[in-house]
Amino acid sequence: MTLPAASSAASLLPPVIDAPWPGAPATATEAWQGRIPLRYPRWGFGDAWIALLGAFVASVAVGALLLLNEGSNTWQNVIVLLSLVAQWVPMLGWPLVVTRWRGNGVVLDLGLALRRPDLAWGIGGGFVVLATAGAMGVLTQWVVGDFSSAAGDLLEQFRQDPALLVLLAVGIGVIAPLVEEVCFRGLFWGALAKRGLDPWWATFWTAIAFAAFHLEPTRMPLLFVTGLLLGYLRQRTGRLGAGILAHMVNNLVGVAALFLA
Repeated sequence: MTLPAASSAASLLPPVIDAPWPGAPATATEAWQGRIPLRYPRWGFGDAWIALLGAFVASVAVGALLLLNEGSNTWQNVIVLLSLVAQWVPMLGWPLVVTRWRGNGVVLDLGLALRRPDLAWGIGGGFVVLATAGAMGVLTQWVVGDFSSAAGDLLEQFRQDPALLVLLAVGIGVIAPLVEEVCFRGLFWGALAKRGLDPWWATFWTAIAFAAFHLEPTRMPLLFVTGLLLGYLRQRTGRLGAGILAHMVNNLVGVAALFLA
């Protein structure tokens, strides 16, 4: 179904709605207001679960090779990297495919774009995420004692393989933020909002899904707060660019700190 264009400014009647669909990103709203024909997106909540469950199954399938492997530590690290890549393929690939197949593409449907204002929101937001997550980490440590992160454990495991360590650092610092923002704040958030859920509730539920997805019970409060802040950036800017940048700042600073430890 092609959506009607926005009412022109000269119309005697004000427009009934100010976006082409509930929760539409700024990219879609701008196109619609510019009278560019858009299809109503037919992707939804089920597609978000396809991406997440696909990531889990793919990661477990590749990771199972570790149980069969009796080779060197280097080969085990290669398998770990492959399991991460396997996880990312459905999380990024399915949103790209389904938004093109059932909508208008990932830029218009999910807001995968970076504009100049997003730079300040992204960099500033990244340091806010760092500070807030750090405070939550201190509180968690006070309650449960010392704890580590899965990323930190992997970086430590890879220290004896410099080339693989660099690949892992790039994956954690650059690729993971892009993939996770497209999947959680893009497809998942958009599916909830498109069903009529208030944006704040969409941010809340995607933050819970984001925290649970990492399978780190001790760090769930920290990850939940991080998800809330990244979701707010999606709400505030109407695009994913600021959240991706903030996520990268957070992860890259964390990776750098672990390298220097």
